[in-house]
Amino acid sequence: AGRGTQPGAGSRPRRLRKRPLRYAEGEGGDVASPTEPPKKATAAPARGGGRALASLRQSPTPSRKAAASRHLLSDYLSVTPTRTQAAYAGVPLANLTPSARGLALQGATECFLEQHYRVRARAGACGTTTAGRKRGRNMAPCDFEIGSKRIEVKSSQLTWNTSNRKWAAQWQNIKPAEHDDLYLALYTPSGVYLYRHDGDYGVTTNGKKQESSGGVVQVYGPCNERCIARATAIVRE
Repeated sequence: AGRGTQPGAGSRPRRLRKRPLRYAEGEGGDVASPTEPPKKATAAPARGGGRALASLRQSPTPSRKAAASRHLLSDYLSVTPTRTQAAYAGVPLANLTPSARGLALQGATECFLEQHYRVRARAGACGTTTAGRKRGRNMAPCDFEIGSKRIEVKSSQLTWNTSNRKWAAQWQNIKPAEHDDLYLALYTPSGVYLYRHDGDYGVTTNGKKQESSGGVVQVYGPCNERCIARATAIVRE
């Protein structure tokens, strides 16, 4: 028997007093003494004398309040599409961002011009900025070169202008001094239409910002014409 367990004559046996669990600090953290099993970890007491959390495990089933909140949120997710979104529903490339769509149309234009001229395209020269600094590859003045021509491709989507009540498209940041040929890709539900710009049609300038930010080319359909197919036909004329 252990200490304090030997009974004397006529006396009752003494009960063992459990010693508190001791831990030895090691490299991997606290290691429990081999003589006694480790105690279960409990949550730290809350600040300000509050009661500690009863359990640290998340309930496997959501509460009724959370389920009701999700139900109310689903009601708000049902929104009415805009006129432009409704016109382009199910159209290829409609779910892409404008920048991603522009890169896709630029690549298609490059392949088309390679087949037309039967010449392989190459990356345009980087050049320098208006401040005289060298440009990066992604900031080249033109998109690519074919033969001795510098080619710039701009794309725009025909969208509904709520203020003017008409379908419109706009190509921005056009700098005539940095390219020889400008191709404008018009993205519509009926297809993509590619035009070589004459340098004059639909051009608007930005005054003193013209050299750094470039000009703009704009086209419009008739006012109050809500049918995008008829507006596209008029824009293409």
